[in-house]
Amino acid sequence: MIGQIIFWLRKIHLHLMLWEVGRKLIKKCENEAEFKKLLDGKDVVLQFETEDKMVSRHYVIKDQLIASILGPHPEPTTTLSFVDAAYAITTLKNKDPMDLMKGVQEQKIKPSGDLANLMWFVSAAQASK
Repeated sequence: MIGQIIFWLRKIHLHLMLWEVGRKLIKKCENEAEFKKLLDGKDVVLQFETEDKMVSRHYVIKDQLIASILGPHPEPTTTLSFVDAAYAITTLKNKDPMDLMKGVQEQKIKPSGDLANLMWFVSAAQASK
């Protein structure tokens, strides 16, 4: 029973983390011209999810705007699929791009699509802190 509670709390925590990233990026887009310039020419859908698909959020970046949407997109440009919510939380909290690479090497993170968009997103998200 306690294990199930922890399992669900981790999923909720990851949902909130991904929502917060989107909220910060949207706010930065609205308030900072320099940040908005980073979005110039971008037309991508970045999706973060767990392998079991119980947590999924995508970010649509188009026309110098960002939308953060709960759930999967039918055709994301780039997807990062984490082995589980706990691993995603740990990796995303560390904010070190090398942790992402290590996760890919260990097959705890499965990327698909255009990975250049992912690297751009990581640098833009770090600029939003």
